[in-house]
Amino acid sequence: MMVSNYLIYNVSMFKRPANNRNWEKDQAVLAHAMISGSKISLFNIRNFKYHSEFNYEAGYYDQIFEVGKLVDVYLGMVAFSKNPLLAHILTTFEFNNGQSVVFSIEVRKRRGQEFIAWRTALNNYELMYVVAAKSDVIDLRNKHRKNETVKEYRLNLNNGQKRRLFLDFCIRLNQLKDRPEFFNLFYNSCSSNAINHLNKVLDRKVPWIYKYLAPGYLDRVLIKRKLISQYF
Repeated sequence: MMVSNYLIYNVSMFKRPANNRNWEKDQAVLAHAMISGSKISLFNIRNFKYHSEFNYEAGYYDQIFEVGKLVDVYLGMVAFSKNPLLAHILTTFEFNNGQSVVFSIEVRKRRGQEFIAWRTALNNYELMYVVAAKSDVIDLRNKHRKNETVKEYRLNLNNGQKRRLFLDFCIRLNQLKDRPEFFNLFYNSCSSNAINHLNKVLDRKVPWIYKYLAPGYLDRVLIKRKLISQYF
């Protein structure tokens, strides 16, 4: 057993992340952005119509966003029922013309692949930024997944911080399209990436312990620092 584990570990070191695998249908299409001054075009925004978690009609659309019209940013948290230290984080950007878009940073799974946390240390999963409509990625969790509820908080950021945050998400989105990376539960996860984005615009950084070890307590930290004010 020790020899086989050693071999598995060392073989994993030679793996290279890729974007051209046989992905699960809901993660098969990568989003990307085109940044032109104050306008950002997002392509392949996911907008599935769900009848149940695994029964849906696939759909995508493209949309142009004017950064100057960004008015609100919401932090969504989905607690892990088996481990309260962990949480999935979603980030929603809302604009004054009624537009909105959600970024969900996820494990990108191949067809039939099961997520097992410890295997992220062996480079078994790629990292993906899902860009989606609220009616897709948030309703999916609230309405169709058992034991998942999205708690949404409005972030208390000034206009400049909101715009820089949106731009930073879009830049990272393009980086992963051009140079894929492996997901790692300890240093390249949904929560660590989301907090990295936040830390680029916050005056007081979120401490590393919440980024890597206890993201499930992120809302408590932000409430204490008066960076979130409402729960929806």
